[in-house]
Amino acid sequence: MPTTPRSAIPYPSAGDTPNLPVQMAAISTALEDQAKDDQGPYASRPISTPISPGIAGRYYYATDRGVVYRDTGIGWEPVNGIEQGTLLPAGAPADYTLFDLLVNENQGIVWTFRYVSTEATYKWVFVGGPQYGFSQDNDVLNPVASTSYTSLSAEGTAPVKGIYEIEFGANCYNATADSGCALSYTIPGGGAASDNEAVISQTVGTGVDADSFYAHHHLRRVAKQTATSAGQFALYGKALGAGTAVFRGLFMYVRPIQVAP
Repeated sequence: MPTTPRSAIPYPSAGDTPNLPVQMAAISTALEDQAKDDQGPYASRPISTPISPGIAGRYYYATDRGVVYRDTGIGWEPVNGIEQGTLLPAGAPADYTLFDLLVNENQGIVWTFRYVSTEATYKWVFVGGPQYGFSQDNDVLNPVASTSYTSLSAEGTAPVKGIYEIEFGANCYNATADSGCALSYTIPGGGAASDNEAVISQTVGTGVDADSFYAHHHLRRVAKQTATSAGQFALYGKALGAGTAVFRGLFMYVRPIQVAP
Protein backbone atom coordinates (compact mmCIF):
# COMPACT_ATOMS: atom_id res chain seq x y z
CA MET A 1 0.00 0.00 0.00
CA PRO A 2 1.17 3.58 -0.60
CA THR A 3 1.77 5.85 2.40
CA THR A 4 1.20 9.50 3.20
CA PRO A 5 4.32 11.68 2.71
CA ARG A 6 4.45 13.25 6.18
CA SER A 7 3.39 10.56 8.65
CA ALA A 8 3.85 7.41 6.50
CA ILE A 9 0.29 6.24 7.18
CA PRO A 10 -0.61 3.49 4.68
CA TYR A 11 -3.79 3.58 2.62
CA PRO A 12 -5.22 1.26 -0.05
CA SER A 13 -4.87 2.22 -3.68
CA ALA A 14 -7.18 1.40 -6.55
CA GLY A 15 -5.01 -1.54 -7.58
CA ASP A 16 -4.77 -3.20 -4.17
CA THR A 17 -6.64 -6.43 -3.49
CA PRO A 18 -9.35 -5.60 -0.98
CA ASN A 19 -8.49 -6.99 2.46
CA LEU A 20 -10.17 -4.83 5.08
CA PRO A 21 -8.72 -6.48 8.23
CA VAL A 22 -5.12 -6.30 6.95
CA GLN A 23 -5.45 -2.79 5.61
CA MET A 24 -7.15 -1.46 8.76
CA ALA A 25 -4.50 -3.13 10.93
CA ALA A 26 -1.74 -1.43 8.91
CA ILE A 27 -3.41 1.97 9.30
CA SER A 28 -4.04 1.44 13.03
CA THR A 29 -0.43 0.37 13.63
CA ALA A 30 0.86 3.46 11.85
CA LEU A 31 -1.41 5.74 13.85
CA GLU A 32 -0.12 4.24 17.11
CA ASP A 33 3.32 5.66 16.26
CA GLN A 34 1.99 9.22 16.12
CA ALA A 35 2.60 11.47 19.11
CA LYS A 36 -0.54 12.50 20.95
CA ASP A 37 -0.78 16.10 22.06
CA ASP A 38 -3.02 17.19 24.95
CA GLN A 39 -3.24 20.13 27.33
CA GLY A 40 -4.77 21.28 30.58
CA PRO A 41 -3.77 21.99 34.20
CA TYR A 42 -0.61 20.33 35.49
CA ALA A 43 -2.57 18.28 38.02
CA SER A 44 -4.74 16.83 35.22
CA ARG A 45 -1.93 15.03 33.41
CA PRO A 46 -2.84 11.38 32.72
CA ILE A 47 -1.32 8.89 35.14
CA SER A 48 2.12 7.60 34.15
CA THR A 49 4.12 5.75 36.79
CA PRO A 50 6.06 2.48 37.02
CA ILE A 51 3.02 0.96 38.79
CA SER A 52 0.46 2.48 36.41
CA PRO A 53 2.32 2.89 33.10
CA GLY A 54 1.39 5.66 30.73
CA ILE A 55 1.80 5.83 26.95
CA ALA A 56 5.38 6.54 25.92
CA GLY A 57 5.73 9.30 23.36
CA ARG A 58 2.63 11.36 24.10
CA TYR A 59 2.87 15.03 25.06
CA TYR A 60 1.01 17.22 27.50
CA TYR A 61 1.08 21.02 27.80
CA ALA A 62 0.49 22.23 31.37
CA THR A 63 -1.39 25.47 30.78
CA ASP A 64 -0.86 26.73 34.36
CA ARG A 65 2.92 26.23 34.19
CA GLY A 66 3.73 26.88 30.53
CA VAL A 67 5.71 23.64 30.31
CA VAL A 68 5.44 20.80 27.79
CA TYR A 69 5.91 17.29 29.22
CA ARG A 70 6.68 14.01 27.44
CA ASP A 71 5.38 10.69 28.73
CA THR A 72 8.23 8.17 29.08
CA GLY A 73 5.80 5.37 29.88
CA ILE A 74 6.69 5.48 33.58
CA GLY A 75 6.57 9.23 34.24
CA TRP A 76 6.46 12.71 32.75
CA GLU A 77 9.59 14.69 31.85
CA PRO A 78 9.65 18.40 30.90
CA VAL A 79 10.53 19.10 27.28
CA ASN A 80 10.71 22.88 27.43
CA GLY A 81 11.14 25.18 30.40
CA ILE A 82 12.05 23.98 33.88
CA GLU A 83 10.08 21.57 36.02
CA GLN A 84 8.67 23.32 39.07
CA GLY A 85 6.80 22.49 42.25
CA THR A 86 6.55 23.03 45.98
CA LEU A 87 8.63 19.90 46.69
CA LEU A 88 11.92 18.74 45.21
CA PRO A 89 11.74 15.53 43.16
CA ALA A 90 12.21 12.56 45.47
CA GLY A 91 14.09 10.40 42.96
CA ALA A 92 17.41 10.80 41.17
CA PRO A 93 16.93 12.71 37.89
CA ALA A 94 19.51 13.02 35.15
CA ASP A 95 22.63 14.96 36.07
CA TYR A 96 22.32 18.75 35.73
CA THR A 97 18.52 18.64 35.65
CA LEU A 98 17.11 22.04 36.64
CA PHE A 99 14.18 22.48 39.03
CA ASP A 100 12.31 25.57 40.23
CA LEU A 101 11.26 25.26 43.87
CA LEU A 102 8.20 27.41 44.56
CA VAL A 103 9.11 28.65 48.03
CA ASN A 104 6.44 31.34 48.36
CA GLU A 105 4.36 32.03 45.27
CA ASN A 106 2.56 35.00 46.87
CA GLN A 107 5.88 36.79 47.35
CA GLY A 108 7.35 35.53 44.07
CA ILE A 109 10.08 33.56 45.86
CA VAL A 110 11.37 30.85 43.48
CA TRP A 111 14.70 29.06 43.95
CA THR A 112 16.34 27.30 41.01
CA PHE A 113 18.47 24.21 41.66
CA ARG A 114 20.65 21.93 39.52
CA TYR A 115 20.97 18.23 40.36
CA VAL A 116 24.59 17.07 40.70
CA SER A 117 24.88 13.34 41.47
CA THR A 118 28.52 13.57 42.59
CA GLU A 119 27.62 15.69 45.61
CA ALA A 120 27.70 13.58 48.78
CA THR A 121 24.48 14.46 50.61
CA TYR A 122 22.88 17.63 49.31
CA LYS A 123 22.75 16.97 45.57
CA TRP A 124 20.53 19.88 44.56
CA VAL A 125 22.90 22.84 44.13
CA PHE A 126 21.49 26.37 44.25
CA VAL A 127 21.63 28.23 40.94
CA GLY A 128 19.69 31.41 41.62
CA GLY A 129 16.83 33.17 43.36
CA PRO A 130 16.20 35.82 46.03
CA GLN A 131 16.74 35.62 49.76
CA TYR A 132 13.73 34.55 51.78
CA GLY A 133 12.89 35.87 55.22
CA PHE A 134 11.44 38.84 57.05
CA SER A 135 12.20 42.30 58.39
CA GLN A 136 10.53 44.55 60.95
CA ASP A 137 10.11 48.30 61.01
CA ASN A 138 12.24 50.25 63.46
CA ASP A 139 9.17 51.32 65.40
CA VAL A 140 8.50 47.70 66.44
CA LEU A 141 10.17 47.22 69.83
CA ASN A 142 11.15 43.81 71.19
CA PRO A 143 12.21 44.18 74.87
CA VAL A 144 14.01 41.35 76.65
CA ALA A 145 14.83 41.65 80.36
CA SER A 146 16.10 38.10 80.73
CA THR A 147 19.79 37.19 80.63
CA SER A 148 18.79 33.91 78.95
CA TYR A 149 17.98 33.75 75.26
CA THR A 150 14.31 34.54 74.68
CA SER A 151 12.30 34.05 71.50
CA LEU A 152 11.69 37.27 69.59
CA SER A 153 8.80 35.69 67.66
CA ALA A 154 10.62 36.36 64.41
CA GLU A 155 11.09 33.49 62.02
CA GLY A 156 12.43 32.63 58.59
CA THR A 157 11.69 29.42 56.70
CA ALA A 158 13.84 26.62 55.33
CA PRO A 159 11.46 24.78 52.96
CA VAL A 160 13.90 21.87 52.56
CA LYS A 161 16.84 20.54 54.54
CA GLY A 162 20.31 21.61 53.47
CA ILE A 163 23.15 24.09 53.79
CA TYR A 164 22.07 27.72 54.05
CA GLU A 165 23.59 31.17 54.20
CA ILE A 166 21.89 33.11 56.99
CA GLU A 167 21.92 36.89 57.34
CA PHE A 168 20.38 38.40 60.45
CA GLY A 169 20.57 41.48 62.62
CA ALA A 170 18.86 44.33 64.45
CA ASN A 171 19.40 47.63 66.21
CA CYS A 172 19.49 47.32 69.98
CA TYR A 173 19.96 49.39 73.09
CA ASN A 174 20.22 48.83 76.84
CA ALA A 175 19.87 51.92 79.02
CA THR A 176 21.50 50.25 82.02
CA ALA A 177 25.16 51.09 82.64
CA ASP A 178 27.73 48.45 81.72
CA SER A 179 25.08 46.29 80.09
CA GLY A 180 24.23 45.31 76.55
CA CYS A 181 22.44 42.86 74.31
CA ALA A 182 23.02 39.67 72.36
CA LEU A 183 21.18 38.39 69.28
CA SER A 184 21.29 34.72 68.25
CA TYR A 185 19.18 32.22 66.32
CA THR A 186 18.11 28.60 66.01
CA ILE A 187 17.97 26.43 62.91
CA PRO A 188 15.69 23.51 61.96
CA GLY A 189 17.02 20.36 63.56
CA GLY A 190 19.59 22.30 65.60
CA GLY A 191 20.01 23.06 69.28
CA ALA A 192 19.07 26.02 71.45
CA ALA A 193 20.25 29.55 70.74
CA SER A 194 23.71 30.22 72.15
CA ASP A 195 26.54 32.75 72.20
CA ASN A 196 28.42 30.66 69.63
CA GLU A 197 26.10 31.89 66.89
CA ALA A 198 25.38 35.30 68.40
CA VAL A 199 26.35 38.84 67.59
CA ILE A 200 26.98 40.70 70.86
CA SER A 201 27.19 44.32 71.90
CA GLN A 202 28.35 45.51 75.34
CA THR A 203 27.81 49.05 76.61
CA VAL A 204 30.44 50.45 78.96
CA GLY A 205 29.57 53.51 81.03
CA THR A 206 26.17 55.13 81.23
CA GLY A 207 24.31 52.91 78.81
CA VAL A 208 22.35 53.89 75.71
CA ASP A 209 19.19 55.93 76.02
CA ALA A 210 16.08 54.73 74.21
CA ASP A 211 15.79 58.03 72.30
CA SER A 212 19.41 58.08 71.13
CA PHE A 213 18.80 56.28 67.85
CA TYR A 214 22.26 56.94 66.43
CA ALA A 215 23.85 55.59 69.56
CA HIS A 216 22.10 52.25 69.16
CA HIS A 217 24.21 49.21 68.47
CA HIS A 218 23.80 47.88 64.95
CA LEU A 219 24.05 44.13 65.05
CA ARG A 220 24.53 42.10 61.87
CA ARG A 221 26.02 38.74 61.01
CA VAL A 222 26.24 36.39 58.02
CA ALA A 223 26.73 32.69 58.76
CA LYS A 224 26.60 29.31 57.04
CA GLN A 225 24.62 26.57 58.75
CA THR A 226 23.17 23.14 57.95
CA ALA A 227 19.47 22.64 58.60
CA THR A 228 18.93 18.90 59.04
CA SER A 229 15.21 19.24 58.34
CA ALA A 230 12.75 21.66 56.84
CA GLY A 231 11.35 24.18 59.31
CA GLN A 232 11.84 27.57 60.91
CA PHE A 233 14.90 29.68 61.57
CA ALA A 234 14.12 31.82 64.61
CA LEU A 235 15.74 34.84 66.30
CA TYR A 236 16.47 34.97 70.03
CA GLY A 237 17.73 37.83 72.17
CA LYS A 238 18.92 38.43 75.70
CA ALA A 239 20.18 41.19 77.96
CA LEU A 240 23.83 41.27 78.94
CA GLY A 241 24.56 42.31 82.50
CA ALA A 242 21.42 43.97 83.78
CA GLY A 243 18.52 46.04 82.55
CA THR A 244 16.43 45.42 79.45
CA ALA A 245 17.79 44.84 75.97
CA VAL A 246 15.47 46.34 73.38
CA PHE A 247 15.70 45.08 69.80
CA ARG A 248 14.21 46.95 66.86
CA GLY A 249 14.46 46.62 63.10
CA LEU A 250 14.86 42.84 63.33
CA PHE A 251 15.65 41.04 60.08
CA MET A 252 16.56 37.52 59.04
CA TYR A 253 17.06 36.15 55.54
CA VAL A 254 18.17 32.76 54.28
CA ARG A 255 19.50 31.61 50.92
CA PRO A 256 20.26 27.97 50.13
CA ILE A 257 23.64 26.65 49.02
CA GLN A 258 22.90 22.93 48.62
CA VAL A 259 19.75 21.04 49.62
CA ALA A 260 18.02 17.66 49.50
CA PRO A 261 14.36 16.52 49.54
